[in-house]
Amino acid sequence: ERDQAQHDRSNVTAERDRLQLRISDLEVERDNAIAEWGVATRKQTELDSSIRDLSDKLKTTRDAADTLNRQVAEIQGRHDQLAADHDRTFRQHDEALRRLAAVAETATTASGSLDQASSGSAIPAAGSPDHGSGSSASTSAPASAPKSASPGPRSSGGGAAQTPAKRPRSGSTSSDAGSFRTRKQPRAPPADAGRGTETVDLTMGEIDDDSGASGEIDDDGGVSGNRGSTGKASAAILPDLRDLCRSRRIRAIRGQSLRIFWVWSQIRRTQ
Repeated sequence: ERDQAQHDRSNVTAERDRLQLRISDLEVERDNAIAEWGVATRKQTELDSSIRDLSDKLKTTRDAADTLNRQVAEIQGRHDQLAADHDRTFRQHDEALRRLAAVAETATTASGSLDQASSGSAIPAAGSPDHGSGSSASTSAPASAPKSASPGPRSSGGGAAQTPAKRPRSGSTSSDAGSFRTRKQPRAPPADAGRGTETVDLTMGEIDDDSGASGEIDDDGGVSGNRGSTGKASAAILPDLRDLCRSRRIRAIRGQSLRIFWVWSQIRRTQ
């Protein structure tokens, strides 16, 4: 029985040692689990911080996206406005080109008419004052402004001497050539050139001589007035005055064309 008791005692001691070893192993595992729990806790904290940062970044990104969307909408509106302005500018450019072509055609037609008129028949010379009738001969053409002439006293030869529409100038030293004075009507302001049409009043000349012969050159180169004792001298210088009137008319047409070309260049520059 004593041997049996010793054997049981040795078995219990061995079992106790095994249990102590098991307890030691469990304590090590517990320490490892505690360490892993601490690591997991730190990782969770880091993940929570990362999630908060990502949330803030997402909010900032959404705000930036909204701002970009508003800017895109504004840019799209400005693009549409610029496209409309571009189309309107092109329409104005085309209209200006059409007006320029029309004015150029008109200027070409007017130049052709002037050339044809200059190469045509000359102004018929009026009769001399020493004819049998003794009446004054006058050649009139349509003028841009209405003219009126009041009857004057009759001359000693029986012919009627009319008072000219314009007051004759005195003090001239030449009785053959007479004096020439041009008169221009006020032109339209340059702002009208933007509409492609402009009214240009051509020059009108007035001729007076020392002996009472007076007359006016109208827009179409015609001559109206009356003659005194020096009608032949006045009739001699009428072709020169007519050529001068035509040259002034050509210069006026050229000036109109240059103004329209300037408007067209300004339109091209604004594109």
